[in-house]
This record gives sequence, structure tokens and C-alpha cells, in this order.
Amino acid sequence: MKEDEKTVRGADGAENPAPIGTKYEKRRVRSAIPIWIAASVWALAALSLPLYRIWAIIVTALLSAVMAGIAVLLLPRETKNVAVPFASGNTELDAMVNEINRAMSMVVEDREALNGAYPETEEKMADIEQTMTLIREDIIKDTDDIRLIRRFMNYYLPMTIKLCDKYVFLADQQSGPNVETTRRDIEDALGVVRSAFRKQYDALFANDALDISTDVKVLEAMISRDRLD
Repeated sequence: MKEDEKTVRGADGAENPAPIGTKYEKRRVRSAIPIWIAASVWALAALSLPLYRIWAIIVTALLSAVMAGIAVLLLPRETKNVAVPFASGNTELDAMVNEINRAMSMVVEDREALNGAYPETEEKMADIEQTMTLIREDIIKDTDDIRLIRRFMNYYLPMTIKLCDKYVFLADQQSGPNVETTRRDIEDALGVVRSAFRKQYDALFANDALDISTDVKVLEAMISRDRLD
């Protein structure tokens, strides 16, 4: 059963607006606890059994499987809202929207991984993510704009993901001259990317501005012709 694409229930149970192009499906998923229980059995066995022996490995495997199976039976499944692929019937549009969704998820993951340690960079990532949302909504409403973002999709989007991923990697490394220099270079690059994304979004309205300008000129000419000015 699918939820209305304009409403999604968050983790706190409250209903929040979902961006255009995002659809969710209620799915019952198993808890991850059985996996942790099975792993714990192996950890305990490593402390108490000679796991270099075949019999110890077999006993541990059977015990972990039994414990995980019991946990699966006793623990209820969780109901979660899971994002499902966008499908409009327009192959190119669907591919672009789903790629933007994937890129947004990766940028969000990178931003959250920084965990408040680099607030200025996290703000840049959040702005980039928001602009991606706006671009996605625009091409869904006006498919003529697809042609205007092909370079954006083929180059700028993957490069942005690469920069964000590399920044998170460097943030986890021991500080040093090369690490700090590269990290600052990426910070500067993300500032440029943020500005470029905003300009790309604004450029999508060029055809609208032209249409309105033409309509206004025609309207003014008719008013003048009919002596209504």
C-alpha cells in the first residue's frame, strides 16, 4: 500500500511533507537484532571454545543459528516507510529523478557522517541537497527542462558525490598538512558547487521568463491597438 506522495510519516510519528518525486511504500521489515545475537554467540564462543577445532566451529554455528531463529520468531517485524523508485512512464525522466534521489541520499549520508564536526561544510552539503530537490521537482513539472540538465547529470552530480565522499574520508584521517590542504580545497570546491547548483536551478526558468515576456508584449500591443491604454 502506497502513501500519498505529498505526505510521509517520520520516525517520530508526525506527518511531514515529502518532496515531489518521492514516493513511499509501507513495508514490514525484520529487526536487525537477530543478526547481532548471532554475532554475539560467535564472540562469546571465541572466548570459551577452541574455534580452531572443527567441532567447536560446528557447535557455534548451530548455536548462533538457533539463537537467531528464536529471536526472529519472538521479535515482531517493524513497519517502515521505504522510498520506491520513481516511475512516470518517461524513461529519461525516470532515470534522472532516480539518479537525483540516489545522489541526494549519498549527500545526506555524508553530511550526517560528519556529525556536526564541520558545520560550514555540512551547511553547504545541505544547500546542495535542497537545490537538488528543487531541480528534481522542476523537471517533473516541466519535462522540457530535461535537456537543460544533461551536463549537470552526467558531470556535476557525480563529481559532487565524489567530493562529499572524499571529504568524509579525510575527516576520519589523522590530521596532517596534506590532509588539511585537501580538505580545505574540497570545502572551497563545495562552495563553488553550491553556487553552480543554484545557477543551474535558476537557468531552468529561462524558457518561462521568455514565454512571459512574449505574453506581456502581445498583451501590451493588444491594449494599445484597442485603445485601452
